Amino acid sequence: MKIINNQNRSVLTEGRNYGLGFAFLKKINDETFETVQPISPCKDYLNDVVYSEATGRPFAAWGLKTTKQGIFEGDHSYMALAVCKMGRSLQHYDDYDEDLENMKSNRENMEKFMHGIETKLGIGKTKLVDVDENLKLAVMDKQWVSATYLISLYALMLRVALQYKGGGVMTHMREIDSPDRMMLNGIKEKLLILFERKGNLPKQKLENIGGVHDHGIVSANFKDAYIYE
Repeated sequence: MKIINNQNRSVLTEGRNYGLGFAFLKKINDETFETVQPISPCKDYLNDVVYSEATGRPFAAWGLKTTKQGIFEGDHSYMALAVCKMGRSLQHYDDYDEDLENMKSNRENMEKFMHGIETKLGIGKTKLVDVDENLKLAVMDKQWVSATYLISLYALMLRVALQYKGGGVMTHMREIDSPDRMMLNGIKEKLLILFERKGNLPKQKLENIGGVHDHGIVSANFKDAYIYE
Protein backbone atom coordinates (compact mmCIF):
# COMPACT_ATOMS: atom_id res chain seq x y z
CA MET A 1 0.00 0.00 0.00
CA LYS A 2 1.32 3.44 -0.97
CA ILE A 3 0.10 6.96 -0.22
CA ILE A 4 1.68 9.70 -2.30
CA ASN A 5 1.80 12.98 -0.40
CA ASN A 6 3.23 15.95 -2.30
CA GLN A 7 1.08 18.50 -0.49
CA ASN A 8 2.65 21.39 1.43
CA ARG A 9 1.21 21.78 4.92
CA SER A 10 3.06 25.07 5.45
CA VAL A 11 0.61 26.92 3.16
CA LEU A 12 -2.15 26.41 5.73
CA THR A 13 -3.14 28.69 8.60
CA GLU A 14 -4.38 25.97 10.93
CA GLY A 15 -6.85 26.48 13.74
CA ARG A 16 -5.56 23.26 15.31
CA ASN A 17 -1.89 22.68 14.51
CA TYR A 18 -0.89 19.48 16.33
CA GLY A 19 -2.11 15.93 16.86
CA LEU A 20 -3.87 13.52 14.55
CA GLY A 21 -4.04 14.90 11.02
CA PHE A 22 -6.32 14.12 8.09
CA ALA A 23 -6.35 14.41 4.31
CA PHE A 24 -8.72 13.07 1.69
CA LEU A 25 -7.22 10.77 -0.91
CA LYS A 26 -7.69 10.17 -4.60
CA LYS A 27 -7.58 6.49 -5.50
CA ILE A 28 -5.04 5.82 -8.26
CA ASN A 29 -5.40 2.03 -8.14
CA ASP A 30 -6.05 -0.65 -5.51
CA GLU A 31 -2.60 -0.16 -3.99
CA THR A 32 -1.89 3.54 -4.58
CA PHE A 33 -3.57 6.69 -3.29
CA GLU A 34 -2.66 10.37 -3.45
CA THR A 35 -3.52 13.22 -1.08
CA VAL A 36 -5.66 16.03 -2.51
CA GLN A 37 -4.87 18.35 0.42
CA PRO A 38 -2.12 18.62 3.05
CA ILE A 39 -2.41 16.24 6.00
CA SER A 40 -3.52 18.62 8.77
CA PRO A 41 -4.77 18.36 12.37
CA CYS A 42 -7.29 21.10 11.52
CA LYS A 43 -10.32 19.05 10.56
CA ASP A 44 -12.18 22.07 9.15
CA TYR A 45 -10.25 21.73 5.89
CA LEU A 46 -12.16 18.49 5.31
CA ASN A 47 -15.36 20.56 5.16
CA ASP A 48 -13.97 22.53 2.22
CA VAL A 49 -13.30 19.39 0.18
CA VAL A 50 -16.74 17.93 0.97
CA TYR A 51 -18.35 21.20 -0.15
CA SER A 52 -16.48 21.37 -3.47
CA GLU A 53 -17.07 17.70 -4.25
CA ALA A 54 -20.83 17.99 -3.55
CA THR A 55 -21.53 21.33 -5.22
CA GLY A 56 -18.86 21.49 -7.91
CA ARG A 57 -17.98 24.96 -6.65
CA PRO A 58 -14.40 26.01 -5.87
CA PHE A 59 -13.70 27.17 -2.33
CA ALA A 60 -10.78 28.81 -0.55
CA ALA A 61 -10.11 29.34 3.15
CA TRP A 62 -7.02 29.74 5.31
CA GLY A 63 -4.51 28.67 2.69
CA LEU A 64 -6.37 25.77 1.05
CA LYS A 65 -8.08 26.06 -2.33
CA THR A 66 -10.44 23.23 -3.29
CA THR A 67 -12.05 22.22 -6.57
CA LYS A 68 -14.13 19.21 -7.49
CA GLN A 69 -11.89 16.25 -8.33
CA GLY A 70 -14.41 13.42 -8.32
CA ILE A 71 -12.80 11.64 -5.38
CA PHE A 72 -16.10 10.47 -3.86
CA GLU A 73 -17.50 8.77 -6.96
CA GLY A 74 -16.40 5.20 -6.18
CA ASP A 75 -17.83 2.68 -3.73
CA HIS A 76 -15.89 4.15 -0.78
CA SER A 77 -14.09 7.30 0.26
CA TYR A 78 -10.50 7.36 1.46
CA MET A 79 -8.53 9.37 4.00
CA ALA A 80 -4.92 9.49 5.17
CA LEU A 81 -4.22 9.71 8.91
CA ALA A 82 -0.93 10.75 10.52
CA VAL A 83 0.21 12.28 13.79
CA CYS A 84 1.45 15.80 13.03
CA LYS A 85 4.02 17.82 14.91
CA MET A 86 3.19 21.37 15.95
CA GLY A 87 2.63 23.88 13.16
CA ARG A 88 5.38 25.28 10.97
CA SER A 89 7.96 24.80 13.74
CA LEU A 90 7.31 21.02 13.69
CA GLN A 91 8.04 20.84 17.42
CA HIS A 92 6.92 17.95 19.56
CA TYR A 93 3.86 18.65 21.71
CA ASP A 94 3.28 17.18 25.18
CA ASP A 95 1.49 13.99 24.06
CA TYR A 96 3.35 13.49 20.80
CA ASP A 97 5.21 10.31 21.83
CA GLU A 98 2.03 8.75 23.24
CA ASP A 99 0.02 9.62 20.11
CA LEU A 100 2.75 8.25 17.87
CA GLU A 101 2.88 4.99 19.85
CA ASN A 102 -0.90 4.67 19.54
CA MET A 103 -0.63 5.18 15.79
CA LYS A 104 1.88 2.33 15.67
CA SER A 105 0.06 -0.16 17.86
CA ASN A 106 -3.60 0.76 18.41
CA ARG A 107 -5.23 0.19 15.00
CA GLU A 108 -7.59 -2.58 16.11
CA ASN A 109 -8.87 -0.59 19.06
CA MET A 110 -9.32 2.48 16.87
CA GLU A 111 -11.44 0.41 14.50
CA LYS A 112 -13.51 -0.98 17.37
CA PHE A 113 -14.24 2.51 18.65
CA MET A 114 -15.23 3.78 15.20
CA HIS A 115 -17.42 0.72 14.64
CA GLY A 116 -19.20 1.41 17.92
CA ILE A 117 -20.04 4.96 16.84
CA GLU A 118 -20.96 3.87 13.31
CA THR A 119 -23.34 1.22 14.66
CA LYS A 120 -25.12 3.87 16.72
CA LEU A 121 -25.44 6.09 13.63
CA GLY A 122 -26.39 3.37 11.15
CA ILE A 123 -23.30 4.02 9.01
CA GLY A 124 -21.12 1.34 7.41
CA LYS A 125 -17.94 0.37 9.23
CA THR A 126 -14.54 1.99 8.70
CA LYS A 127 -11.52 -0.11 7.79
CA LEU A 128 -8.10 1.14 8.87
CA VAL A 129 -4.95 -0.03 7.06
CA ASP A 130 -1.42 0.50 8.38
CA VAL A 131 0.73 2.04 5.64
CA ASP A 132 3.71 2.75 7.90
CA GLU A 133 4.30 3.52 11.58
CA ASN A 134 2.78 6.99 11.31
CA LEU A 135 0.45 6.69 8.36
CA LYS A 136 -2.90 4.96 8.06
CA LEU A 137 -5.43 4.61 5.28
CA ALA A 138 -9.07 4.95 6.35
CA VAL A 139 -11.58 3.29 4.03
CA MET A 140 -14.83 5.06 4.79
CA ASP A 141 -18.53 4.63 4.16
CA LYS A 142 -19.56 7.36 1.72
CA GLN A 143 -22.24 8.65 4.08
CA TRP A 144 -19.47 10.25 6.14
CA VAL A 145 -18.70 12.60 3.22
CA SER A 146 -22.32 13.54 2.51
CA ALA A 147 -22.32 16.48 4.94
CA THR A 148 -19.79 18.77 6.60
CA TYR A 149 -21.19 18.05 10.08
CA LEU A 150 -20.62 14.33 9.48
CA ILE A 151 -17.03 14.59 8.23
CA SER A 152 -16.31 16.94 11.13
CA LEU A 153 -17.74 14.36 13.55
CA TYR A 154 -15.78 11.60 11.82
CA ALA A 155 -12.45 13.38 12.32
CA LEU A 156 -13.29 14.17 15.94
CA MET A 157 -14.17 10.54 16.62
CA LEU A 158 -10.88 9.43 15.08
CA ARG A 159 -9.01 11.73 17.45
CA VAL A 160 -10.88 10.14 20.36
CA ALA A 161 -10.33 6.63 18.94
CA LEU A 162 -6.56 7.11 18.94
CA GLN A 163 -6.54 6.73 22.76
CA TYR A 164 -9.20 4.02 23.00
CA LYS A 165 -8.07 0.79 24.71
CA GLY A 166 -11.40 -1.00 25.06
CA GLY A 167 -14.66 -0.81 27.00
CA GLY A 168 -17.75 1.25 26.29
CA VAL A 169 -17.29 3.86 23.57
CA MET A 170 -19.51 6.39 25.33
CA THR A 171 -17.68 5.83 28.62
CA HIS A 172 -14.39 6.48 26.82
CA MET A 173 -15.78 9.72 25.40
CA ARG A 174 -16.89 10.88 28.85
CA GLU A 175 -13.62 9.99 30.58
CA ILE A 176 -10.96 10.79 27.98
CA ASP A 177 -8.29 13.31 28.99
CA SER A 178 -8.01 15.24 25.75
CA PRO A 179 -7.71 18.77 24.31
CA ASP A 180 -11.09 17.93 22.71
CA ARG A 181 -12.79 17.64 26.11
CA MET A 182 -14.70 20.92 25.73
CA MET A 183 -15.74 20.07 22.17
CA LEU A 184 -16.98 16.64 23.23
CA ASN A 185 -19.03 18.18 26.03
CA GLY A 186 -20.48 20.66 23.56
CA ILE A 187 -21.80 18.05 21.12
CA LYS A 188 -23.44 15.66 23.61
CA GLU A 189 -27.01 16.66 22.74
CA LYS A 190 -26.27 16.62 19.01
CA LEU A 191 -24.90 13.10 19.27
CA LEU A 192 -28.06 11.98 21.04
CA ILE A 193 -30.15 13.48 18.22
CA LEU A 194 -28.07 11.64 15.64
CA PHE A 195 -28.28 8.35 17.54
CA GLU A 196 -32.07 8.73 17.74
CA ARG A 197 -32.15 9.28 13.98
CA LYS A 198 -30.06 6.19 13.25
CA GLY A 199 -30.35 5.29 9.59
CA ASN A 200 -32.13 8.57 8.82
CA LEU A 201 -29.54 11.22 9.65
CA PRO A 202 -30.24 14.88 8.83
CA LYS A 203 -29.50 15.73 5.22
CA GLN A 204 -27.54 18.88 4.56
CA LYS A 205 -28.20 21.38 1.78
CA LEU A 206 -24.56 22.13 1.11
CA GLU A 207 -25.36 24.65 -1.60
CA ASN A 208 -27.03 26.86 1.05
CA ILE A 209 -24.02 27.03 3.35
CA GLY A 210 -21.94 30.21 3.31
CA GLY A 211 -19.12 29.80 5.84
CA VAL A 212 -18.57 26.14 5.04
CA HIS A 213 -15.06 25.97 6.55
CA ASP A 214 -16.48 26.46 10.07
CA HIS A 215 -19.71 24.54 9.52
CA GLY A 216 -18.82 21.36 11.39
CA ILE A 217 -20.48 19.33 14.11
CA VAL A 218 -19.99 22.04 16.74
CA SER A 219 -21.90 24.70 14.81
CA ALA A 220 -24.52 22.36 13.31
CA ASN A 221 -28.11 23.37 14.04
CA PHE A 222 -30.38 20.58 12.87
CA LYS A 223 -33.47 22.79 13.38
CA ASP A 224 -32.31 25.20 10.65
CA ALA A 225 -34.60 24.22 7.75
CA TYR A 226 -32.60 26.34 5.30
CA ILE A 227 -29.62 24.01 5.69
CA TYR A 228 -31.00 20.74 7.13
CA GLU A 229 -33.86 18.42 6.29
